[in-house]
Amino acid sequence: MAHQPRLLVHDERTQQQYAIPIENNTIPAVAFKSIKAQVEGSDIRDKVGNGLRLFDPGLVNAAVAKSDATWVELEQTCR
Repeated sequence: MAHQPRLLVHDERTQQQYAIPIENNTIPAVAFKSIKAQVEGSDIRDKVGNGLRLFDPGLVNAAVAKSDATWVELEQTCR
């Protein structure tokens, strides 16, 4: 069985570590939902039940779907 690459995330707020799978050079944004702040002593803005959110203004580094068109555009951009 091949080793699946992972992004290792260390949350300094909680000292927890998370391993997020990397596939086709992407990570699933929903994986960050499991990263949550401690209840006690946290900033009220961190106390979100759905976990950590990703902020990407203008969607400059976001892929919303997997498709062959995404890779064609990438190949043309990287030339």
